[in-house]
Amino acid sequence: MVPQVTRPSAKWNMMFQKPSLYPWMTVRQNAELGLLFAGNRDDDKIDRLLDLVGLSDKAETSVQSLSGGQQQRVALARSLATSPELLLLDEPFSALDAFTRAALQDEVAQIVSREDLTMVIVTHDIDEAVAMADRVLIMAANPGRIVGEMQVDLPYPRNRASAEFSRQREALMSQFEGLVGDEALSTATEEDTTTRGARDEASQQAA
Repeated sequence: MVPQVTRPSAKWNMMFQKPSLYPWMTVRQNAELGLLFAGNRDDDKIDRLLDLVGLSDKAETSVQSLSGGQQQRVALARSLATSPELLLLDEPFSALDAFTRAALQDEVAQIVSREDLTMVIVTHDIDEAVAMADRVLIMAANPGRIVGEMQVDLPYPRNRASAEFSRQREALMSQFEGLVGDEALSTATEEDTTTRGARDEASQQAA
C-alpha cells in the first residue's frame, strides 16, 4: 500500500518558484522559522547554513533588500534547517536571470550531494535536469505519466562546457523529440480516425 501524506512533516521540505519569505523579517529570522516552529532553535546551525549558502554577512539584513538569487538562498537555508530527508523543488530558479540560475543550480546540487539528501526537482529546462539530477524521469501530459528515463552519471560540479555534458544533454533531448513526434503522430491518427468516422456516418445518412 502506498503511504498517504496526512500532515506536514519536517522530513520533507519544499522550495517553490518564489522564495515566499516574510518581508518584515531578517535573513536569520526567515532561515530559522522551521526550527522555531519545531521548538528547537539552534543559532549555531543557522550560522552554518547561512555560511553554506553564502549569506553569513547578510544575517541581520532585511530580506527585502536582497536580490532574487539571494532570497532563494535564504529559502534554501530555511528548507535545510530542519535536516529533511527529502527536498522538493518546484522550478525554484525559473524567475532568475540565466547567470544566477546556473550558479544556484550548481550550488544547490553540490549542497544536496554534500549533505546526503534526496532531491526531487520539477523542471522544463533540459540543461537544469542534466546539471542537477542523477536520474531524470520524463513525463507526458493528458494524462500525466512517466514515458522515459535517463541516468546522469557526472561528478559535481558539472561542467556545462564539457563534451560529456553535451552528450548527456543531446541524449535527453532526443528522448523529448521522440516523445513529441509520437504524440503528434498519435494526435494525427486520432483526428484522422474521427474524421473518417464522421464522413462514414454522413454517407450512411445520405443513403
